Amino acid sequence: VEFLTHDIVRLQADPDGDVADTTGGQIVVPNTFPNLTTQCTETDTYLDLKSDSVTFRVYKSPIRFAMYDADEDRIFMERRCRRCVR
Repeated sequence: VEFLTHDIVRLQADPDGDVADTTGGQIVVPNTFPNLTTQCTETDTYLDLKSDSVTFRVYKSPIRFAMYDADEDRIFMERRCRRCVR
């Protein structure tokens, strides 16, 4: 998970753990963004990655993702994991 700006998050994942840019940098253009200060907190059920504008939440089991705005209003949430590896 990489915060490109305070409200743009890049999520890259591979079940084998080998994350590579197979698109030649065409997913999010441009590929250079300013360094941002973010906060990370963890609970028993999720991990929060927070910028000034949004919180990107990773639920642990089953793994799924959500994003909230600065007022904690949900922007999106996966209802179930797309491909759970058990």
